[in-house]
Amino acid sequence: MVTFLIILDFMLLPNFFKKEPILDKLPEPLERISGLVAKEPNKQAALRLAYNLVSEKFPGFRIRMFALFWIIFYKDLDRLMQERFLFCTQVNYILRNVLINSGWYKDEDIQLKWSLVWYVVPHQYLKIRVSENEYMNIDPWARRLGIKFGDYLYGFHG
Repeated sequence: MVTFLIILDFMLLPNFFKKEPILDKLPEPLERISGLVAKEPNKQAALRLAYNLVSEKFPGFRIRMFALFWIIFYKDLDRLMQERFLFCTQVNYILRNVLINSGWYKDEDIQLKWSLVWYVVPHQYLKIRVSENEYMNIDPWARRLGIKFGDYLYGFHG
């Protein structure tokens, strides 16, 4: 039964395993964030600033996942910017757009990863190349839940 629920969760989550295309022109609020990130002195500083700004604007809330489930089907960045709550896949999509449009990162530097929260609920986070041989896990959605920069939400962690 638990296996069935996990498989069903994955089937219902749009964009969980595939990357949405990066936009050339971002909505104005994201354009401003991307501009600030572009001014940072290096990739790690750019990543930290983007993470801080995106995770402050779109904090994760466990209960809202279930109460506002229809929001998971929104893909348009202009529409997403109007929401106060977004799912992990959407917050990661926003962060990817900010990082890539800042000029510090390429799409191939960012990998979609997943974990199971409470060993049942699927969760997406990012693995980002910060140097030639160094990657960092980034989970902006889970920051409000106590997950620190460089870590991600999984199991009962967070």
